[in-house]
Amino acid sequence: MSPFQLGAALALLAAALLAVSAHDLRWILAGLVVTIGLASIVADPLPSIVAVGLRLGAGLLGAELLLLAQPGSAGRLRGSSIGPVAPGLAAAAAFVIGSLTSGVGSPANGPAVATAAGLGLLAIALGPLLLGRDVVRVGLGLTLLMMAAELIRGGLAGTPGPLEQTLIGALTVAILGVTAALVSGALRAGRDLSMGGGSPRETLFEAHPLVTAARSATGAETPREVHRDPRPGRGRPPAAGPGRAPPAPQPTPRGRPPPGNTAPG
Repeated sequence: MSPFQLGAALALLAAALLAVSAHDLRWILAGLVVTIGLASIVADPLPSIVAVGLRLGAGLLGAELLLLAQPGSAGRLRGSSIGPVAPGLAAAAAFVIGSLTSGVGSPANGPAVATAAGLGLLAIALGPLLLGRDVVRVGLGLTLLMMAAELIRGGLAGTPGPLEQTLIGALTVAILGVTAALVSGALRAGRDLSMGGGSPRETLFEAHPLVTAARSATGAETPREVHRDPRPGRGRPPAAGPGRAPPAPQPTPRGRPPPGNTAPG
């Protein structure tokens, strides 16, 4: 295990943790691109410059597609529901297990650090795959899962060939492109990115059922109808009954009593 490969594997896992725990889409995509680029060089022998450039270019293209799917601002997304500590500990345990068990049962043609990094990346990818609350998180989990499978394959069978490197790059663009298409379609339909498919709406506090004023077409504010309590006896004056005095008569605008209460002449 060379220090270069060990450093690349640790940096790969740190970038993957950033991708699954960040809230801002730009930081998510930055961590994903770094993970894709470093996954191509955790191998022995090292792949060609063309293969590394192809893998890195595929990651940049997929990230650009996701950025274009959200015009204007990239916005903030929901973070991981379990935080970065639990995936980090799981990745560390999987890394140790992978480095100790590489080549057990049959000789491995690749470096043990590639198998260890693949198992650690698999532990990180399970979080957004199983607990992802939006489309971007699930697409991120699928991409990390593919990178983990490629690293484990490289640790067992050696460095992938040029055709396999091209196929991995094409799969990366395909997964991120489909995720970008789903994001764009959801935003155009007026929906959010959650897996529930709910549309954004304005809600009021349930303790205050009054509805705010609505702006009319002329620009003036007109109050909407006030929600009244549907329970009987609420919002109405009490009715006259035994032992209860009737309501006092209201004077007319000229100060005269109502016609029904006038005394006969």
